[in-house]
Amino acid sequence: MNHARFLASYHAGEYEAALSAAIDFGMPHFFWGAIDRTASLAQLGLRDAARRQLTRLLDLNPHLVENPRWHLGHHIKHEDTVEHVLDGLSRAGLGTRSFPTPRRL
Repeated sequence: MNHARFLASYHAGEYEAALSAAIDFGMPHFFWGAIDRTASLAQLGLRDAARRQLTRLLDLNPHLVENPRWHLGHHIKHEDTVEHVLDGLSRAGLGTRSFPTPRRL
């Protein structure tokens, strides 16, 4: 239940409010995985921290560079949230050429 405010703010693109919610429920370093931390740090304008986290992230999952949209789509079921995370990863320095647009049938 404590995560609801965080998730609602994050999905709405209100990253400062999401950070505030994370701090309120005792997760000042916020979010659950390296992907989320990288994207969120970049979206908050903390570029150096985001780049450091991106380096760690790619050390753990070098295949993410090949097609991050595919990787994210397997873990995040809402396309708008995938877009927020891709935006953050791009701001952190992951090349946008790695984000092929999904084909629609």
